[in-house]
Amino acid sequence: NYKEGDERSIEDISQSSLTYDEIKKESIENPLLRMKIEKSIELTKLKAIQNAQHQKQGNMEHNLRNITEKLPEMYDRLDKLERTYPLVNMDGEFQSVIIKGERYTDKMLAAERFKVLAERYQYGTSELSLGEYRDFEVIAVKFYGGEVKNLILKHKATTLKIFSEYSGNVKGIFTRLDNTINSIEKACQEWKLKIENFESEKVEYEEQLKSPVSYLNNIYTLEEEIKNLDLQIANKGLISN
Repeated sequence: NYKEGDERSIEDISQSSLTYDEIKKESIENPLLRMKIEKSIELTKLKAIQNAQHQKQGNMEHNLRNITEKLPEMYDRLDKLERTYPLVNMDGEFQSVIIKGERYTDKMLAAERFKVLAERYQYGTSELSLGEYRDFEVIAVKFYGGEVKNLILKHKATTLKIFSEYSGNVKGIFTRLDNTINSIEKACQEWKLKIENFESEKVEYEEQLKSPVSYLNNIYTLEEEIKNLDLQIANKGLISN
């Protein structure tokens, strides 16, 4: 499997090996060269650590910006949840629903009407308000392909928006709406916990970024020491040009 050019490659490898052996022998016999090699290795490791530290710092700065941007929205969400909770009867069940200005007291009939409107909306181009239920406006949300997968419940007083799954199952439409509305108290607790975690992470990132670890001085010192060693080695004729 010998190919033209292999002979040259083998010769280069032999020369490289010889050069390495010479350097190894020279470093043993000459303390200055040995010291330069040791400091060069140390410098390489230190630069790798510095690069990793810079990357970590960049990630922390990115995460801190995200948290800082999201917190106002999270506080606004929690505020709306806490203002909505006292206004809603959490034990409420179906009494009636207003659909297109008409009040329905028959649960199955109302569910059928919702279904018809939601399916008709598949061919529309904007959000469709289906009606009003338990002080919430019920809005159909269209996804890719024109299929309605979720309903938005928007509270008329606080403008809080919560999502409820829509599957087209007539019997379960109002059950899912009730479950979504009745879960507002739980949502308040969940958002409080989320905000506490975000605030804790924000403080942690800020503290770490106040005094980032820097290896610049050590790197500069090593580079200067290596330069001085090069001069000493050259003066002693340990390196030939």
